[in-house]
Formats: sequence, structure tokens, C-alpha cells
Amino acid sequence: MPLFWPEHVKTLDLNRNFSETLTIEISMDYLQKIISDFELHSVEGIKECFNHGVNPNQLVNGKPLIYQLINMYTRGPRFKSCIRAFVDQGLEFEEKILLSVLLDDAALLETQ
Repeated sequence: MPLFWPEHVKTLDLNRNFSETLTIEISMDYLQKIISDFELHSVEGIKECFNHGVNPNQLVNGKPLIYQLINMYTRGPRFKSCIRAFVDQGLEFEEKILLSVLLDDAALLETQ
């Protein structure tokens, strides 16, 4: 059983194509996993979630997913790398000045 098992999954139908079913079930759960990775500032974990189908521009509870990361209390040395993971995956973020501050990118800030 994966570490993060979706609540709606009660059983796994082994009569179907097992790998296809398991892939679908697990990829749905990467959204939950990425929230935990935000708390840990796990850049590799965030990248893993993106590689398994989480969209950096996805809305969660009506707000952009990146707001979940930005609104977390902790700020550490890996925070900007977490933001960079979003940008590298095609983040669409209109507030370029804020984005350059979050990335700790003075050169980008000067161009705004």
C-alpha cells in the first residue's frame, strides 16, 4: 500500500490491469503528498509530484496550488528552490515582482 492512500479507495480490483489501476490510484494521491512536501521544503518530493501528474497551475480549493506553499509559515534556505521547481514546470504567475522576491532573484526583480 502506498504511503498516501486515497480515502475513496477501499479495495484494488486485481482482476483488472493491475499496473494501470495502481498508477491511476497513486497519481491522484500526489496532490496530498505535495502538500506534505511543501511543509518539509522537499524540493525532490515536489518535483516527484510534478513528474506524476500534479500541475503547477492547478487550483486547490479555488486558489492556485503555489499559494499552499507561499502561505506556509516556514521560510528556509530551500524555500526558493521549491518555488523554482514550480517555475521549471511551467508556473503561470502574473505577479512577476512577487515571484522574483520569492525566488530571491535580484536580477529578475531589476527587470520588472
